[in-house]
Formats: sequence, structure tokens, C-alpha cells
Amino acid sequence: MSSQEITEMRQALLQDSRWAFKALLRFIATVFGLIAMSLFAVGIAYTNENFTNTQGTGDWSDGLCLAPIIFSLLYNPIALVMHLLFRKKRPIHPTIRIGLDLIVWGLSVPALVFGILGGIFWYWTEAVPSADGTVDCSFFFNAWSQQCAPIAYQIGRVEIAGLVFLFFLFIIHVVLFIFACADLQRSKLAASLEADEGFDMEYRKDIESRSQGS
Repeated sequence: MSSQEITEMRQALLQDSRWAFKALLRFIATVFGLIAMSLFAVGIAYTNENFTNTQGTGDWSDGLCLAPIIFSLLYNPIALVMHLLFRKKRPIHPTIRIGLDLIVWGLSVPALVFGILGGIFWYWTEAVPSADGTVDCSFFFNAWSQQCAPIAYQIGRVEIAGLVFLFFLFIIHVVLFIFACADLQRSKLAASLEADEGFDMEYRKDIESRSQGS
């Protein structure tokens, strides 16, 4: 392989042909993050306003879901702007992107698990009407039915919507993590080609100097 072919291959490896798709994913992740954060914030506010946690820990399951969302909102807009400014170049090193995307989807896993397990929607129950067809509401009877606790259904729907958007955010960051791993491999291969090219040039210079000396 000639020196020019090695140079062209190395430049091709350093070019980011998927920058537009990555920028689109960053944009979608930012939008989904904003929606998810708003939904969980509303759910937490409604829960704290209408229910009292006897354990004194607050609505921690919904609060945990905010951690990966906030982190992604701090990172994705910056990455999006960098993609748009530099396009085919890779302004953020793949190793950094691997670490940051790993943090987001890594935090999303326990957030989704505890968000689902701690959801208020698990308390939903069907109302059992009395003999005359009316629904009696008491602490022990129909307490979590939609007729007796409509706010619990509103909070539950908000939680479900927030978890759906968080799941999509998790998927997007897994895809971006895979892209970053692939980019790291391409960067390593480009660096290896550059080293081989430098060695080849030094070898040729050495041969030429020996031939001239003889």
C-alpha cells in the first residue's frame, strides 16, 4: 500500500460520516429529556402536595429518575452544538463520549427499575360498588379507586409517561455509546496507520541516504 493510500485511509477513518445522525439523536435526547424532567417534576410536586410519606424519605423513586435526565441535559446540548459546528470532525474524543454516555444509560437502569417499582400506579384498584350502585370511599374500602382517589390516577399517568420518555432516553444513549466505541476503534486504527506511515517514510529516507552514500 502506497503512502498516499495510507494517508487517504487515515483521513477517511478520522472523518465522521454519521455526524448528522448523531446530531439528530442528541437533539431528540435533549427534547425527550426536557419532557421527562417536566413530567417527573410535576409528578413529584403532585405527590408531595397530596400524599404524606410516613417514612419521611419523600418521593425518592421519581427523584432518582431525574439524575440521568439532568446529566443528559447538561451534556447533550453541548455535544449537539459541537456536532453542528465541526460536522465531520470529532471535536469530543470518543473516550469522553463513551464515559459520558455510559454514565447516562448506566444511571437510567436503576432509575427505571426503582421508578417502575415505586410507581403510584401499582396502588390503582377497581372500585367495588355497594348494593345500591354507589361507590363508598373510605380508608379501607375503594381508597385507591379512580372514583375515590382521582389524583392518584393523574400522578400515575404522569409517572408512566415520564418512564416511557426515560426509557427512550436510555435507548438513545446506548446507541450513542455504541457509536462512540466504534469511533474509538477507528481512531486507534487511524493512529496505527499514522505510525506505520511515519515508519515507512523513515525507512525510505534511510534507504535513500544509503544509496546516495554508496
